[in-house]
Amino acid sequence: MSGETFDITPDFVRTFIRDNTEYNKLIEDIQFSDERISLCRQLAISKFNVMTPLSNYNQANFPNQYLLLYGTLACLFAGESAAVARNELNYQDGGLQVPLEERFQYYSALAASYEGTFQTMSQQYKIQINLEEGYGQVASDYAFLPAW
Repeated sequence: MSGETFDITPDFVRTFIRDNTEYNKLIEDIQFSDERISLCRQLAISKFNVMTPLSNYNQANFPNQYLLLYGTLACLFAGESAAVARNELNYQDGGLQVPLEERFQYYSALAASYEGTFQTMSQQYKIQINLEEGYGQVASDYAFLPAW
């Protein structure tokens, strides 16, 4: 798919992280709904836009699908880690302790990994664009001197 652009749709995101009934062994359905994926995609665009230099991208003109995918995934797994943290519970009976929900550390690690990639690459992209646009704008007083 070199040079091609494609949309970061909910189905694309689920395909990338294998969120389907075939791979979800502990739940009977998909984990992330279209609504949650769309919300996180919008939040990723919003986050990118407030990084300096400020920008005004939307889903239609976002500059890089890889960045948008990783920003979306960071938001999804951060939200999921918050949900499992609220529901984390250890059950103890007869000296045996059984954790009923222990996915927090995994979701947090995934969120941090995706977020780190998103932040680093977004900053590099913004710096590069800023440099490219800046070189066309920098002028020197020598430009106004007569040519001999």
